[in-house]
Amino acid sequence: MANDSPHPEAEQWLDGLAGRSGASAAHAQGQQLRDALLSADTPALPPWEQIERRAAQRAQPADAVITPVERGLPPTMAEAANESRWHPWHALAASVILALTVLIAQQPAPEETGMRGLAGSAAATAVWRVAQPQQAAAGLAADLRALGAVVTLRPQGQELALEIEAPAAAVNAVNQRLAALESALDTQGRLHLQVLLP
Repeated sequence: MANDSPHPEAEQWLDGLAGRSGASAAHAQGQQLRDALLSADTPALPPWEQIERRAAQRAQPADAVITPVERGLPPTMAEAANESRWHPWHALAASVILALTVLIAQQPAPEETGMRGLAGSAAATAVWRVAQPQQAAAGLAADLRALGAVVTLRPQGQELALEIEAPAAAVNAVNQRLAALESALDTQGRLHLQVLLP
């Protein structure tokens, strides 16, 4: 069987080191290293029992504590290492962080004063799609006027735009009527409703 290794010399050297048979110069170098490692000049490793016995003799009892001074640390560092109380500035820093966290968590969210992308004075815009926009818009306008809202109809071809404004006293009633259209007045009591064909 042919050796398919990309590094045949390395394989032959490893064979010589492992004690396998071979006849190349690399094999001879590996065999020479093996012989040097196994020669009588090399001290033998102690038996495992002797290693364990020495380790047990060196081990300290579990209740022995080495103080920092015994470790060679200066006394000031030894005192600091054993100190377990908080310093006053740690308590002050923790209280400041806690106070800031509470203040940030309790800040109210800013109110949106209008639709996104529009100025705060612009009315909210909604779309209502119906088969007969003019009749539906006229019926809705009559309902909203009866509830106290001011409604202006603006024709746009076959479609209409309603400008709805309600005084503060009529906002709840008008919003209840507009809830059927899934719409509501904005915070100023206004709504721009486009009545379109489906």
